[in-house]
Amino acid sequence: LPPDLAKRFKVPEGKGVLQLVVLAHTLVLPVANLGFASASSYLVAKARFPFADVARHAGWLGAGLGAAAFLLTLVISQLLPARLVAPGERVYVILAGALVPFAMLTQFFIGALQGAGQIVWLNILTFAQTLLYALGVVVLLLVLRLDVPGALAAFSVSTIATALLAFVVIGRLASRGRRATGSIPH
Repeated sequence: LPPDLAKRFKVPEGKGVLQLVVLAHTLVLPVANLGFASASSYLVAKARFPFADVARHAGWLGAGLGAAAFLLTLVISQLLPARLVAPGERVYVILAGALVPFAMLTQFFIGALQGAGQIVWLNILTFAQTLLYALGVVVLLLVLRLDVPGALAAFSVSTIATALLAFVVIGRLASRGRRATGSIPH
């Protein structure tokens, strides 16, 4: 929050920065998704296309839409009024936009996993992200006392690591399905 608003609402210093990143990230993600995560789930569940094909296209589409959302965030962050987001804090909006491609990949891959009935893997990914974030907060905030940068790093690392883990899980399931019958076993 800009300093004048933070003082007026008695917000602890730095709390607004973390909330800004999470809120910007949360607002951009559903808009940029365009319903393709649900489409991935539907296409796999109805056996319209093989899991491996849907997963591959979900990956490319997630990366492409995520990159477009990031570029749009770059433009919008420069147009935001200083009263809404202080010029020195716009870098945090850009950070939130930079995390969108990773979160988008995770969403699209989770949609494919849901359609394939791979609920255990879906839950593992969700739990892993929550656990990574919690561990990051404990280590970076409580042990190392890094304040806002530590909280931002924990959020960023959990988002990126979950996307990479989802990529590995999807890749293994897709290759296993190709070797078997063209679809992954439930």
